[in-house]
Amino acid sequence: MTGTETHVDGPWRYERVENAGHWLPLEAPERVNGLLLDFLAECRASAQAGGRYRTGRGPGEGRLPVGTRGA
Repeated sequence: MTGTETHVDGPWRYERVENAGHWLPLEAPERVNGLLLDFLAECRASAQAGGRYRTGRGPGEGRLPVGTRGA
């Protein structure tokens, strides 16, 4: 996972979840939910401050961009 940020065009952060395997939402639901809520709050704060990930009202707008560079 480390180094993945170079392939992502959008908000990204790496979090290690100890004592969990491949099925994170099943094995550590409280931790995963907390991390997701924190991440989404950061994205929302950025949008409200006029950052790159603003929401809009047009077709296809209002979503956070997710994808890889060059894809």
